[in-house]
Amino acid sequence: MTTIDTPLTANFSIHSCAVSLAGMPLGTRFRVIAIDETRESLLRLMEMGLIPGVEGLLERTAPLGTPLSLRLPGCTLAVRRDDAECIRVIPLDPPTNNTPD
Repeated sequence: MTTIDTPLTANFSIHSCAVSLAGMPLGTRFRVIAIDETRESLLRLMEMGLIPGVEGLLERTAPLGTPLSLRLPGCTLAVRRDDAECIRVIPLDPPTNNTPD
């Protein structure tokens, strides 16, 4: 397992409270802390801006639970649940109930 770390992950207390993006409830704002693998699909997401340190919003999921829709600065990305399992985030605030349907 490879972890792509940034200065944000140097603080152990932040890294220890990180959870998988796939486990976050809808409407949660988050900050990416680490990406646990370097498979091609994750590298492509990183090229599109899903990198450690970026903040986003988990907007919605498809009816069968995958993909997840993530709002990032300047774009919205669809992320497979398998890929979301490898993305470690910390929640920034409690989930909101005003996510689009």
